[in-house]
Amino acid sequence: MELIQKAYAMTPDNLIVGNSQSLAGKIVEVEVSAGTVSEIKRGQIIDFAEGKYSLHAKSGTPSVIAAETVTVGATETKIKIGAYTSGDFNVSAIVTSEALTAADVETLREKNIILK
Repeated sequence: MELIQKAYAMTPDNLIVGNSQSLAGKIVEVEVSAGTVSEIKRGQIIDFAEGKYSLHAKSGTPSVIAAETVTVGATETKIKIGAYTSGDFNVSAIVTSEALTAADVETLREKNIILK
């Protein structure tokens, strides 16, 4: 009988880089329209406005970065997900349907989310 078994495999995704900022996070509830999103991906930019979290939009205010990938059911409109609130992140590993502007990058920097 084999006593040592491989429990899992870890594949680096290069999302987190450096350590000049403390890595911190929290659970957020992201609102989506039912049936429009099948997955929120690790590294995805999440906006915060008017007391609600949503996936980054052109006119949105970036706030946090998804810390995990979660599947979204066809009828779900609110999804709880772990999110990074500070840290150093690889800009090429960031996920967003809208390109980040210089103002978006500055907004994230003010929140101690540094894109490198």
